[in-house]
Amino acid sequence: MKKQHRLMIALAVVVLAAAALAVVTMGQDDNPPPLEEKPTLVTDKLVPLGTPEQDYKEVAVLTLFIAWEEGESEGKLNVERMSDAYIQRSYAPNVLGRVGPLEMHLRGEQEFSYALIDPRPEVENERANEDNVEDVPLHLETEGINQYEWEVVVPLYQGDKSLNAEALTITYEGDVIFETEIDYDAWRKRGEERRNEAEDRQNDEQDRQEQ
Repeated sequence: MKKQHRLMIALAVVVLAAAALAVVTMGQDDNPPPLEEKPTLVTDKLVPLGTPEQDYKEVAVLTLFIAWEEGESEGKLNVERMSDAYIQRSYAPNVLGRVGPLEMHLRGEQEFSYALIDPRPEVENERANEDNVEDVPLHLETEGINQYEWEVVVPLYQGDKSLNAEALTITYEGDVIFETEIDYDAWRKRGEERRNEAEDRQNDEQDRQEQ
């Protein structure tokens, strides 16, 4: 009799423990919310990413048209004109401190410089395995190209502060190929216009889909 009583007590304990475990499990979220994902910054495509909360985290985006001598793989770049420039709040990769033949220089309270990636389009050289291949352009596609659109994203902040840059200059092997003052008011206004234009296009597309 005592043995049966002890067995009943043990079964009751097991049932209570199982019930408690079920309550705890039901209180947990089967699909917990994912951790916040920060933008992936790709340094060879300096595209503005996301909108940070801090006002000082801005980038300038310039649309430049460049040219170089046809067939010259190492020919000097020339900036023929700037077709657009705007400023927007955006994350940007930390490129300050990189070095190379093509450089961006920001001037203001201090001077900051960093290397830019050569914007000329690259193609695989079909003659890579031939003799005297060093005499043939290896990577740059130049034949038939006399002008190329280049979008340059310029970080205007570093870490937790603005660079307070007043002007920018682009050099190639030390020679100045482009320079301009940073017109914060005009470029921010242009950035706002672009946002409005994008919203209008999106609304128009939604209207077309609903019709």
